[in-house]
Amino acid sequence: MVDAARNHKQRCCVMPLIAGSCIAFAAPMPAVAASAAVATQPDVNPGFDSIEFAINPILGQIDMRAQAGWVWREGQSHRVHLMGDVEVQIAEHFFSARSASLWLRRIGEANGRSQYQFYAVFEDMRSADGTRTMRAQQLPVRGVIELSGPITMALDARFDQPPKLQSEAWQRLQNAEQVFAKRVLGLGSDEAAQLPERPWSAPGQAKPNQQTL
Repeated sequence: MVDAARNHKQRCCVMPLIAGSCIAFAAPMPAVAASAAVATQPDVNPGFDSIEFAINPILGQIDMRAQAGWVWREGQSHRVHLMGDVEVQIAEHFFSARSASLWLRRIGEANGRSQYQFYAVFEDMRSADGTRTMRAQQLPVRGVIELSGPITMALDARFDQPPKLQSEAWQRLQNAEQVFAKRVLGLGSDEAAQLPERPWSAPGQAKPNQQTL
């Protein structure tokens, strides 16, 4: 997974996971246009459905825990926004943060396992991978994962809709949306600010004792 920006050099920390695959975390930069993603088709209101990451898949699971979580769909993509004591596991990597916003889309199947493309933006983040610890005010991560099990969530409170306007969760979601627009969609600050809201729908019903997408 690589979050790279055009025409800018970034310091990043790269850790091998499996043969032919790696994960890289890059500190965000202001007013940076992103690349490392290819739009599959023109879209007047682009979103995660129109993006394909040219990244080798890693094998593992996605597990999310937080005090509160907002879960909804935008087209074929799942959206998850987490607030309070956030802990996210992506394969062998663990993230602790004050908030996190994730984009997830199933892109196919391999070896009898579902493959998902994902993008995540962590705020006030601390990541511990073995003996390596990183801290960042805002950190984007992208990749493709071959799931070894279902995507799971453990939330004290779950809301099957986006956060309410002008709430703290909504404000942090807007921060993540700006990062996504610049780094994934390749938009400038003015273009990103003018994007209309994408239509959304509620996700499927969660199981009583295990919250999944």
